[in-house]
Amino acid sequence: MAEDKDGNIMGSSQSRRNRRSTTNRESGEREGENIQVWYRHSGQPEIDTIPDDCTYISIKYEREKLEDVGDHHITHMSIKTGVIPALMTPSLKQLQLKNVNPSQLDCLSSLTGLKVVMIWSSDFSAGLPPVIAELETLESLKLIDCQLRELPQSLKSLKRLKELDLALNNFSAGLPPVISEIGTLESLTLMSCQLRDLPQSLKSLKRLKKLDLDYSNFSAGLPPVIGEIGTLESLTLEDCQLRDLPQR
Repeated sequence: MAEDKDGNIMGSSQSRRNRRSTTNRESGEREGENIQVWYRHSGQPEIDTIPDDCTYISIKYEREKLEDVGDHHITHMSIKTGVIPALMTPSLKQLQLKNVNPSQLDCLSSLTGLKVVMIWSSDFSAGLPPVIAELETLESLKLIDCQLRELPQSLKSLKRLKELDLALNNFSAGLPPVISEIGTLESLTLMSCQLRDLPQSLKSLKRLKKLDLDYSNFSAGLPPVIGEIGTLESLTLEDCQLRDLPQR
């Protein structure tokens, strides 16, 4: 028979419950400590996007985060450090993550209704985690300041993707070819990506309406392909070291 912390004898079932409770509590402390979270659930008024000025709360145990959700389900979530797998449910529509380890992202594969993903200030220098290309319902993908230098061809499997934001990555070796193969794109942000040129293949994006190239290095001239994207409605070229513009 087991004893509790005061030396009292416990039955085997009670002992198992206490051990399980202790394990869960310790796990919660490890996973939840110092994590800043904002969320929205289905019992609250609907919103279009996660607000920029959302107020985060600090959680230590995963169960504390769920107390006010009740029978509702979480639809929007932003986490500043890491991922909390227990909160990654199919009801999520929008998810923001900061300072996330690529190995933590496998739990996203169960998010079958996810439409918007934003990940920033994370280290993907070894490559984009494969699970991202498996999120077939995605309409908006933002990978900001993630130390990316290339993108996998598997990304073209995102057949519903309309918005791709790759700001603050390093594509000085050239724009990843797969971008030109995502034919559903309507908005492409390449701000501060150390670009010097753009491939002619970019004109194959027949639905592209918005192109952000701020803080590129086009001192050698504006890439000719820009004038060949006839669907563009918005083009930003702030601080691109341009000396002149082509007549057409």
